[in-house]
Amino acid sequence: MMLKLACVVLCVLAVKGAVAAEDPCLRHTSDQGCHLDKGDCVWDDFYHVCHTKGQPLPCKAHVEQHQCVKEPHCEYHGDIMRCIDKGATVECKDYVEESTCRAHEDCRFEPRSYSCYHKDGHIPCIAYTDHDACVAHGKDCAWAQTQFTCFEKNDVNCDTFYMKESCELVPDACVWYEELHQCKPKGEPLSCETIYQQDVCQKEANCEWLQEFHLCKHPAVPVACWRYTDEKQCVNADCEYNTHAHVCHRKDLSVPCHRFHDRTSCSSSDKCHFNEDINVCLDAGEEVECYRYFDEDACVRNGCEYGGHACHKKGSRKPCKEYTSPFSCHRGGCSFNFEKNECMRHEEHDVHNDKGVPAAAGFDCDESKCPEPNCPGDMTPAKPKNGCCLRCSSPQEECLGYTEPQSCPTSCEWDHENYVCLALGRNPPCDRMFSPQACRSDSTCHWHEGAHICLDADAKPPCERFFEKEHCDPAYCEWDQYANYCHKIGEVIGCNHYYEAESCTGHGDRCQWSEDALICWPKNETIPCDKFYTKDSCDKQDSCNFVEAANACLKKGETPPCTVFPEHACSASDGCEWIPQSHLCVPILDFEPFPCHEHFEREPCLLDTDCTWHQEAMMCTQHAERPPCGRYFSHNGCNSNGCRWMEELYRCISPEQKLNCSDFYEEVSCQEYGCTFDTEFMFCHGPGEMPDCDRLHRQSQCNEREDCVFDEKNMICLSADPEIMCTHFHHHQSCEDNAECRWIPGGHRCISKEGKMPCAEIFDVDTCNIFPESCLWSDSYHVCFDPAEGLKCEAIFEVAKCDQIPECGWHHQTHRCRKLRTHKHTDL
Repeated sequence: MMLKLACVVLCVLAVKGAVAAEDPCLRHTSDQGCHLDKGDCVWDDFYHVCHTKGQPLPCKAHVEQHQCVKEPHCEYHGDIMRCIDKGATVECKDYVEESTCRAHEDCRFEPRSYSCYHKDGHIPCIAYTDHDACVAHGKDCAWAQTQFTCFEKNDVNCDTFYMKESCELVPDACVWYEELHQCKPKGEPLSCETIYQQDVCQKEANCEWLQEFHLCKHPAVPVACWRYTDEKQCVNADCEYNTHAHVCHRKDLSVPCHRFHDRTSCSSSDKCHFNEDINVCLDAGEEVECYRYFDEDACVRNGCEYGGHACHKKGSRKPCKEYTSPFSCHRGGCSFNFEKNECMRHEEHDVHNDKGVPAAAGFDCDESKCPEPNCPGDMTPAKPKNGCCLRCSSPQEECLGYTEPQSCPTSCEWDHENYVCLALGRNPPCDRMFSPQACRSDSTCHWHEGAHICLDADAKPPCERFFEKEHCDPAYCEWDQYANYCHKIGEVIGCNHYYEAESCTGHGDRCQWSEDALICWPKNETIPCDKFYTKDSCDKQDSCNFVEAANACLKKGETPPCTVFPEHACSASDGCEWIPQSHLCVPILDFEPFPCHEHFEREPCLLDTDCTWHQEAMMCTQHAERPPCGRYFSHNGCNSNGCRWMEELYRCISPEQKLNCSDFYEEVSCQEYGCTFDTEFMFCHGPGEMPDCDRLHRQSQCNEREDCVFDEKNMICLSADPEIMCTHFHHHQSCEDNAECRWIPGGHRCISKEGKMPCAEIFDVDTCNIFPESCLWSDSYHVCFDPAEGLKCEAIFEVAKCDQIPECGWHHQTHRCRKLRTHKHTDL
């Protein structure tokens, strides 16, 4: 079927009560649609919005609050996290959080669909999760069986129908495009940019496919400046490249200050100035509101007050419980509990905090109510930086071994500013602090301005960290004036540090200068061919040969690798192809088919013609395949894709999935499901079911169970099964104290004496060697693998190492090492 093509016209709903008519150009959501409009529309490369030429940007284009409030016709509405026209009112449906919806007396909150609607309106159809309830709602709703979704009859969003059967339920409103696997409004012409398949695009008379951008576009529309990613590409007559912001843009647009990311680039524009306290480039004269300061010293220095991990305007902070919306709660330095629908102090909302124990220093903290911790092994009592009560802390060395927030255990705390896991109440080591402010906040550290590094108070920077002569410390370093390099006194520096013939040969017989390569090289070594950059200099070398097409000097007899060819010569070179995303010429390899679900990002997924990307599930699948219901984490994404949203579980499940009593955590929802809620052990169960051992808090209760064992040292009840028991210990001392367990240092985990770690989860040779029966370490590829399964290509994460294996090849589109269907020849 031929697709009738024109610009896409999308209805953009105006905010009710807006003080000015909405810009008609706003209906275009792409640069192509904007360009094809017969009116006076222009596309903004920086804000990616279409608006009438000569008019200010619409308020909705400003995502950040500080950008919004600079515009006199705009104001920022925190409860909906949007910039709106000044004086406009917000409709109930715009409130996305329960608390902000309920705060308005004209609005009603519907928990099943997690939506807000006006009291005089009707419950959104999406709230109904079965056929009978949906059709009983009358003329407003209709049921889509294939997607297990109830939808609005009079307000159909065709884009939500991802199956042909669902789309055809509303033939008056929607039409299914088989080639695109898309459902679109009937009568609304499609634009070229809605086509993502090259073959479909090329069938259309009014479309052309640009392989470089993987873009289907209308021939009358030039490539938008913003699509060019480097200076060489930015050749359109209407475009210019800003080398400081590294962006290609229309010549009639000025680069906004916020697009400059450091002091040097910011100073390139006389309209901007760089604020050192927040490390942001601002408009000249722009004031900084208190909430933008993240460092306590900067906050106080600029006349604001600091509290609850946030900076506030003086006198503006309130107790957390007085904030009613998530936005105001977080701005107030507090944490919003969505389960309880209330604002609370950070540590009140800490999952590690014991029930009934005061949590945070600051408002209402009463340390007299804190229990005295009884710490096992090498753990010691310590007060968390953001806490009120002492807790048992692991040693600093152990905490530093955890490199991600989710792996940092309860006996440590995560430092978000320095991205490091620390012992409770401890500062990071000096060399783990990367800003002067953080470094100077610790009296045991000092910031060295000359070397731009944080050091222990009595430590000195290594000489090579001094990049200027005046900073090179003569006490233990010396400056080589020929190499412009600071090095340790008495150290012999490499020939490659000398960049002129005189400085190179002025060091005895150690170095040689090559006038052809313009390089200083050790005298006893042959200069590699790839160091000669011109044909004349290359041809003078007996062992080298200049390849014209690649403009490269190579060793004689060597087949030129694809990577040396530029774009124009790549496709003409045998066995090579150009990868526009990486700007590389690479060998054409015959890869084995790649499962769609192995693509974890949108772009690589869409490049695979067999796959499609599901934004709401953040997952790639085959075209006819639907993501598992468990991949949807919002009610809208869940209910519109044939699944059921369980508000009481805050979880998406399939229509046929049966829930267990243990899935419920609240007493009301537990009983509604026909289960029994045990108030003593706080768990939901069916007939004859027993609580897990770790829910038993008294030793007598634990000892009554044959499948449980009481750990007297840690005062907890554990499963008698070592495979389960050992996983409860998160530090080596408590793990080793249990005769059934052993601690794996490199894996930072406790396992049973007879247990094993999956080889693929081991990343160092010492840990790999702990399991000689099942795992083998490869020194060549730095990988631990199961010898019974063999070394898998997917386990290699470096291009060079991947290319050394005949059955593997590096796939540049997905940046992975993949298995080849046809092995390549590899010289080892």
